[in-house]
Amino acid sequence: MQVRSLSKFIQVSFTKEESSFSMLANPLVNDDSDEDGLMDFYEIKTSHTDPLDADSDDDGLNDGIEVNQSHTNPLNPDSDSDGLSDYTEFSVLHSNPNDNGSDDDLLKDAKEFALGTSLTDGDSDDDGLSDYAEVGVDEIYTVGNAINADTNPLN
Repeated sequence: MQVRSLSKFIQVSFTKEESSFSMLANPLVNDDSDEDGLMDFYEIKTSHTDPLDADSDDDGLNDGIEVNQSHTNPLNPDSDSDGLSDYTEFSVLHSNPNDNGSDDDLLKDAKEFALGTSLTDGDSDDDGLSDYAEVGVDEIYTVGNAINADTNPLN
């Protein structure tokens, strides 16, 4: 049995078979030890995040933002499994970190990021062809291998 003391009032005991919670005194309903916006009791009982680590999955978004704003999994750094971290999608690229193809053009966000096409606009160059149609199903487009401008999702 591994015992980890979370504060002077809460102690969490873990076994391989199951985890159990034992309250020694006050449940600290109003304490937020890691200052991530989630109360310690909520992190232990509901989200199963670490109340002493503001970013349990180390993706750059604190647990409170993941639970209350981006609605991503605070225990998985890439909630939609597209190869881009939740932080990158939510805070930098402003795409949907819960949808691996944010613009619904059938290209995954990580592929669009690598290609330089928009993650939020299915027709980055506004030519009437989706980025997916211009790139092709199994081909990664690069500017150097374009046959003509009609297949360039950026022109």
